[in-house]
Amino acid sequence: MERLQKYQTLSNEQLLLAYQDQQDAYAFMALFKRYERRVALFFRKGVSSREDCRDLVQQTYTELLDSKAFKTKAIQDFEKFLFKLAYYKRCEYYRQKQKQAFQVTDSEQLQQLGEVAYISELAMVELREQRLQRLQQAIVLLPEQQQQATLLQLEGKKYDEIASVMGISATNVGTLINRAKQKLRRTLNPDS
Repeated sequence: MERLQKYQTLSNEQLLLAYQDQQDAYAFMALFKRYERRVALFFRKGVSSREDCRDLVQQTYTELLDSKAFKTKAIQDFEKFLFKLAYYKRCEYYRQKQKQAFQVTDSEQLQQLGEVAYISELAMVELREQRLQRLQQAIVLLPEQQQQATLLQLEGKKYDEIASVMGISATNVGTLINRAKQKLRRTLNPDS
């Protein structure tokens, strides 16, 4: 624990280099500890089970270690890269949950679960999942800065927090988010 304290003053880039160049496990542990809570909170907003949340955090960091960008030292902004991985993990989680919800096909199982209630609940879940999937697809189409600002706002961050993460002013954040909302409205509701 004492050894981890010396790493707290290092930047993300310094910690990455220490891990990549010297295989310093404490450097990676310091990075993990620095973002573990925030990544877990990112998953908790859309994941009901704490175990699933922990699994997703673990999978995100495993994918980070396995990523080509990590191995080739091509990561420019660690925080941004980490949260992109987390976002993709959460999308993958939603897709898996959606598939699991529709795997009940045996008619006896449907009767046991109460056909009408179960089917209407599935229809609502499917509709919510479709809307969420359309929103996720639309967000991916946004320009990079608008996409990043929108995702950070969806995490519950305030404009000044988003501004510090992105390295721009809070006014610019507001502009980016408003433009993103306009584009999302046009993409999701082309008739209106």
